[in-house]
Amino acid sequence: GKLGQGGMGTVYKARHEALDKFVCVKLLSAELAREQRNIDFFLREARSAAKLEHPNIVHVYNFGQENGSYFIIMSYVDGKSLQDLVAEKGPLPVKEATGIMTGVLQGLAHAHEKSVIHRDIKPANILVGTDGVARIVDFGLARSITEEKQLTMAGEMVGTAYFMSPEQGLAGKVDSRADLYAAGATYFYILTGRYPFDGKSSIEVIHKHISDPVPNVMLIRPDIPLWASRVIDNLMRKKPEDRYQTA
Repeated sequence: GKLGQGGMGTVYKARHEALDKFVCVKLLSAELAREQRNIDFFLREARSAAKLEHPNIVHVYNFGQENGSYFIIMSYVDGKSLQDLVAEKGPLPVKEATGIMTGVLQGLAHAHEKSVIHRDIKPANILVGTDGVARIVDFGLARSITEEKQLTMAGEMVGTAYFMSPEQGLAGKVDSRADLYAAGATYFYILTGRYPFDGKSSIEVIHKHISDPVPNVMLIRPDIPLWASRVIDNLMRKKPEDRYQTA
């Protein structure tokens, strides 16, 4: 069955006959597969994602090509994305939100140790299983192919712009600290139900990430403790060198 569709292609739920378990199969869209560069990106990033083995990261079992379709087989998570959870329940309790983000940061720490940067951390890319465990999806997959097309793919871009680090918005050098900024923006969102910066277009939102101070979460939601507000402020500093340096 079809689970969803994104900028890169379509994701299906399937049963892996040899493993006798449900998995996700991600297929690169035929349109993108027309360009060899996109195929190279897709396979290279699948290879780097396959190196990662951590309870807070969706596992890649296999990838390759079959009948002209390029695919990645990943573990299936029975649960919902953070985006969907907040849409359904509204802002999450501080304890729950913090537990989820702790898992996300542990997953990021593992990836960064292996020199893999996600580049597109956002609520839609974090699945929370029925077991309560947060798992990061689309590791390093989303960014490569959409990066150059981002400004033309309005819908894709907007979802990402809300969580994008200033250096990504400026098309500057991006390292693991961009993931930390996006994690801070994600924490802000799941605690408040609001994006740190909003606007009528991606460009406007990106400009605010680059130049506007981060809003004080405690003014939006007074029951948020001071330490949580400080963590967000430290994660979302404009300059990478001013942020926490490791997940």
